Amino acid sequence: MTRQIKGPLKEIHFVTGKGGVGKSTYAVLLAARFAKQNRQTLLVEIGDRSFYSSLFEKPIKYKPTSIVDNLEVAHWSAHECLKSYVMSLVKVQAVYKLFFENPISQSLIQVAPALSELAVIGQITSSPRQHGPHGNHEVLVVDAYATGHFLNLVRSPSAMAETIPIGPMHDQSAQMDEVLRNSEMCHCHIVTAAEELVLTESLELLQTLEKELSWRPDFILNRYLETFLNSQDLNHQDQFLLQALHNKLLQQELAVKILSENQKQLIKVPLIKKLQTFQDMYELI
Repeated sequence: MTRQIKGPLKEIHFVTGKGGVGKSTYAVLLAARFAKQNRQTLLVEIGDRSFYSSLFEKPIKYKPTSIVDNLEVAHWSAHECLKSYVMSLVKVQAVYKLFFENPISQSLIQVAPALSELAVIGQITSSPRQHGPHGNHEVLVVDAYATGHFLNLVRSPSAMAETIPIGPMHDQSAQMDEVLRNSEMCHCHIVTAAEELVLTESLELLQTLEKELSWRPDFILNRYLETFLNSQDLNHQDQFLLQALHNKLLQQELAVKILSENQKQLIKVPLIKKLQTFQDMYELI
């Protein structure tokens, strides 16, 4: 039986894709769109380094930072999430330091990445589980890990619940997994490109998410060249520039055909000038 979701958070949007396809940029655009709809939105990047600190030209840390109306941004490192997760279990700061801030425990954590991934998912799902501190955001957009690591992330709760059959960690892991399987709350966006290897990896991720979580992600075809031409309009014998354009359009047409056959919704993000600042992105919405 699905647990009734409480609290202000209504939607969690995961943005993933092969490294270098522009998932972070799309996550910003998606969050900005929700903010412009007057929905309280939190954009979170996960990982050890913050890309958004450079983009927003201000330190982005664990505690959310206000960017524009209805939009806050945070950086949740695995270490900060693990600390929050463990503190929710042991409750006492001194106990946390005793067991998790000594060299032996740090070494164990390094060789058990699943624990860090579980902590990140725990932080992401804390509001609907009514567990630990959470804000008043209605929408959470997660700039998640790249494809392979992302799968490990969303698999971590079910794996931990199976590994530990009883106790608080089992119960919380099972609750996290239950939230992830709530298709009304959790949504996934796979950012891809008109390149064979990227498309293959994107389709494999789609199939895995459908099978394991019953998710039906959206595909975002990034850097789409908008033109009234198609590949048949260009002569193969033309000069190099036209040949390159022909190849680009041919790849795009094939990508659109493949993705449309495998997906209910395909979003095309046009190839435009390089976006230098958040204001550049915000003006696009």
